[in-house]
Amino acid sequence: MTDAAHRLLWTIIALLLVAGGTAVLLVGFGAPPGGDPGGAVLGGGLLDGWRLAAPWSTLAATVAGVLTALAGQRLLARELRRPGRTLRGT
Repeated sequence: MTDAAHRLLWTIIALLLVAGGTAVLLVGFGAPPGGDPGGAVLGGGLLDGWRLAAPWSTLAATVAGVLTALAGQRLLARELRRPGRTLRGT
């Protein structure tokens, strides 16, 4: 795999992490775009478990979303910057 292909692969993975983290963060805040704020995002069994862990489930989804988006952003920033020296190998 060439260096350009490697960078492209990791850039795509970083963008997916940012998109996934943002989606989880929006669902954690209860504001899916274009959706019904009172509508269910999870299935019946998962929804009962979500409501059972009421204050902590929202906090967990928010933290997971922030960490995933931050990991994707940091990976994206590293892949898009130019190397300081010439690269060797693949």
